[in-house]
Amino acid sequence: MKKFSSVLMAGFATAALVAGSSAAHASVVSEVAEPFELLEQLNTSADPFVALDAMSESEQEILLQEFDEMQTEQVAVIFAPNGDMSVSAAANAGVLNVASPAYSDIAWSWVEKAACVIHVDLISCNRAAKDADNASASAKKLFPKSLHNGRGDAYRHCYWNALMTISIGENGAMKIASNHEAVRNGPAREKKMDLANNKTGRSVGKAQKTASKSSTKCKSLANQNKLVTL
Repeated sequence: MKKFSSVLMAGFATAALVAGSSAAHASVVSEVAEPFELLEQLNTSADPFVALDAMSESEQEILLQEFDEMQTEQVAVIFAPNGDMSVSAAANAGVLNVASPAYSDIAWSWVEKAACVIHVDLISCNRAAKDADNASASAKKLFPKSLHNGRGDAYRHCYWNALMTISIGENGAMKIASNHEAVRNGPAREKKMDLANNKTGRSVGKAQKTASKSSTKCKSLANQNKLVTL
């Protein structure tokens, strides 16, 4: 069974014990019990992503706030596929897709996938992750020398969003792509570039309808310098 980090457990225990009166104590417990119980549900479930997807919208929002306040390693411990992984190993395994120094892939962390499930749904997030793999592979093949801030990078985001629009719909694609940029929290100029190419990609997917036609269109836009690069 997975274990919460000692820091996280100590934080909840301290919050529950700090009270000057029985009324104040009850107030503190009511504030911390619900998120702790929700985290415990994830921690003890066979598949925490399935458990998260099944929770109510209000419960998911509570957990989203908790994830924002937790260390990446703490979130990784909850969602890592191997329950007995050490915290450091879980953190290292927290990237669902391999992220190279050349930014050649669209990498997903445990935190991002959890936020994705909350903002959209588990099935859509899994499809989007596969679309990200396909877009990354295509970009490497077509634009191997410009995968960071160049045509390859722009094409990758265009094609990824086109694929998502085809597979899960434009609204879901927008939410997932925006969530990706928010969680990644990279340089502002790169974020602006990615968001612009994401938007173009969704228009491409909506118009072209198929993966092959979308790839051709995004490639053409990249070669004509009609996608944003730095």
